Amino acid sequence: MWMSILAWKRRDQVIQYVSEKYGKENVAQIITFGKMQAKAVVRDVGRVLGIPYAEVDRIAKLIPNKLDITLDQALQQEPGLREAIAKDTRIASCLKLRNL
Repeated sequence: MWMSILAWKRRDQVIQYVSEKYGKENVAQIITFGKMQAKAVVRDVGRVLGIPYAEVDRIAKLIPNKLDITLDQALQQEPGLREAIAKDTRIASCLKLRNL
């Protein structure tokens, strides 16, 4: 975690220091991208919407344990998710945000 804090607060200084020490031709900046998995998305959106964790966790556990499954695929495969949407408007709101 310290590296991420350092990277944000003193990033320019670190780049300058490393460039001076090793030479600009030997320094490169790297960026990485990640994607949130379906269960993590449901949990995070639910938290932001103020849905109790136990409820959001129950919904997240309905998502099949398949690598790189999307929420749309999970909705097609898991009738329990569709039932939860039909019964609870908060859950419907949480899963509706997948289309944004």
